[in-house]
Amino acid sequence: MSLRPSQVGFIADSSGYAKLGVARDLPALYASSRLAVNPSVLGTGLNIKSLEPHAFGCPVVTTPSGIRGFEDAEGRGILLRKTRKELLDHLERLFRDHTFYEQQRPLGRSYAHEVLKRNRENLEALVGCGAE
Repeated sequence: MSLRPSQVGFIADSSGYAKLGVARDLPALYASSRLAVNPSVLGTGLNIKSLEPHAFGCPVVTTPSGIRGFEDAEGRGILLRKTRKELLDHLERLFRDHTFYEQQRPLGRSYAHEVLKRNRENLEALVGCGAE
């Protein structure tokens, strides 16, 4: 479920998070973010909300549902959690272990660019089929 800007006001304020509203500058947003969490448990199709921060070098902690369509991303800047303890362990490690955190950032960018290249090649192959 994604929220429209008018719906954000209905989410209670908390010191544990910041409501940003509509992100107009994604590179700046992800540059100022330590990591992204996608707690998805259900859904269909590709889970772009895990790939997007990945492309900007922002490590992602998510569930098996959160990497749907990108299952080969696990361990490449995406940390998969299946239990609450794994979620907390991944978050703690990303916040406390600077070396590990810095290792994850380029893995995510590299993976996202591979996906883009693969999708571009597939699209060109599809478009090329009808050209002959």
